[in-house]
Amino acid sequence: MDWIKLYVNLPDHVKITLLAQELGYKTNRPALALYVRLLCWCGRVCTDGDITGYG
Repeated sequence: MDWIKLYVNLPDHVKITLLAQELGYKTNRPALALYVRLLCWCGRVCTDGDITGYG
């Protein structure tokens, strides 16, 4: 089974807050969900960790 590690302070991390602001969200929740979905996608598709070919 594949898995990713998430830190308990991730929802309040400054990078998530900045992502939410850049995307125009009023809260961090949608940005956090987007970030976690991206991590999951990368884990499924880019098993070597290189996402440069998918831009």
